[in-house]
Amino acid sequence: MQSDTRIFVFRLRQLLTALAVAVILILAAILAVFQFIPSKKDVQTSPASAYTAGIYTSSITLGSQSVDIQVVVDKDRVKSASIVNLDESVAAMYPLLATSMDNISAQLAAGVSVEDISYSSSSRYTSQVLLGAVSQAINKAR
Repeated sequence: MQSDTRIFVFRLRQLLTALAVAVILILAAILAVFQFIPSKKDVQTSPASAYTAGIYTSSITLGSQSVDIQVVVDKDRVKSASIVNLDESVAAMYPLLATSMDNISAQLAAGVSVEDISYSSSSRYTSQVLLGAVSQAINKAR
């Protein structure tokens, strides 16, 4: 029986190159694994409360009169929005003001966000002005 003994001859440069490539591939694989595993810092936690509870106001100017918009917020949601310091002359000049605010307040109390509030096309501009003021007051509560 004759056994065929095989002898492999490697150059030192080839061995070092293969070893370096293997180390680089292993490090790249480890880096890829850690890149796609979410860390505990990245996990979004919900805040304890979305708002600071209280009453917040914002002002709008209609003609030469200033009208205050009052927003009542709880720690989790907006409870109501209303118009305060409404002069009778302003109410007469802008008849859609009160009805638009009632519509906005009802939707806010139902949990609808400011961006998702719907309004009729007949009171579009009035509602947009009121929503801007409500939004400013809510931003104060955050």
